[in-house]
Amino acid sequence: MARSKTLGSVVDALYALREKRLAIVREAGEIEERERELREDLLKMLQEAGTSVARGEVATASRYAKQFARIVDPEKFLAYVVKEKAFELATVSAKTEACRERWETSAKVPGVVPDSVVKISLTKNPRSKK
Repeated sequence: MARSKTLGSVVDALYALREKRLAIVREAGEIEERERELREDLLKMLQEAGTSVARGEVATASRYAKQFARIVDPEKFLAYVVKEKAFELATVSAKTEACRERWETSAKVPGVVPDSVVKISLTKNPRSKK
């Protein structure tokens, strides 16, 4: 892609690309919703038919169960992780908003430091006719 020569042309090119991507994302969201509805319909139809497999002209669908871990008591779970030193059971991330509230009062959060990432804020020029 050729580089634009001015700051304004780069801003406009970035805005146009972002709008194109967002339109695709919106369309993908609509498609995902329809896909979810069809998936629910298929699961119901499979159950009513008493089967777990169905075939069409193009594809085959199979119903299956996939196990996952759902935490129902976070306090008990975290106590177990700490007691057993089973840290592989959990992910580690800090909630930025809770940390920010503490930092604003000069409180420290051990093991966590404030950091930032540089981003671009992009808004449409209200005078633009495009």
